[in-house]
This record gives sequence, C-alpha cells and structure tokens, in this order.
Amino acid sequence: MASTAARSRRTLNVWPGYVDALATLLLSVVFLLTVFVVGQFFLSQELTGRDETLAKLNRQIADLTDLLALERSSRRTQEDEVRNLRTTLAGVEAERDRAKTQAEAATVSQGAAGALEQATGGRAGCDQAGPVPDRPAERADQRDAPPARSLGGRARRLREP
Repeated sequence: MASTAARSRRTLNVWPGYVDALATLLLSVVFLLTVFVVGQFFLSQELTGRDETLAKLNRQIADLTDLLALERSSRRTQEDEVRNLRTTLAGVEAERDRAKTQAEAATVSQGAAGALEQATGGRAGCDQAGPVPDRPAERADQRDAPPARSLGGRARRLREP
C-alpha cells in the first residue's frame, strides 16, 4: 500500500496547466477580436466620411461641368458676335473709304473749278456770290462751344486752350 500511495503522489496532474493554456488562448483571442472590432469601426467611419466627401466632390464636378458648358456656349456666341462685328466693320470701312474717295474727287473737281474761275479773272459766277462777311472765320472749337452768356465767365476759361 505504501507503494501505491507513493505512486499516486508521483503521477502528474496535467489539468491545471491545460486550463491555464486554454484560458490564456481564450483571452488572447478575445483581445485580438476586440482590436479588430475597434479597427473595423474606425475604418467604417473613415470610409463613410470619404463616401460623403466623394459625393460632395462629384456634385462640385457636375456643377463645374455645367458651368464650363455654359461658358463654352457663351464664348461661341461672343466669337460669332465678334465675327459679325468684324464683317460689319469691314463693310463700314469700305463704305467710308468710298465716301472719302468721292469727297476727295469732289474737292479736286471744286479746286479745278476754282482754278478755272481765277484763270478767267473771277468773272464767272460773280453775280451768284453772296456778301463777304465782315469778321474772320471762327475757330472750330469756338463754333462748337455753347454761347458764353449761358455759362457766364466760366465758359471763356473752358474755351481757352
């Protein structure tokens, strides 16, 4: 009996070590699971914020695209208007040049008529001429200015160069 009692004391009891290992393993798994859950929560919050920001940026892009299309159509309209104005300007300049040429031709013909009149001694058209004015011709800026009496003494100062 003594030998059986000694043998029973010498046997290894593995259960306490086994329980400690399982408890440690369980605590480690729970800790890792907690870390992953917290990480997942923060990542989902970050992605939700990014989705909202991405939606906001997409709305801004759509607005800017609409604005760009509007500006392009406005630019095309303005280019067409400029093209029309240039065409009109070219026509008006051509008309002005024709009128200028006609005026120069008329001036030349009047000068030739005046030279002819001087050559004949001024006899032609004497009866048609009106009386000669007593005062010399006014300056162009004085002709266009309003009368001095309507503005008082200030008008004289304004007209003087």
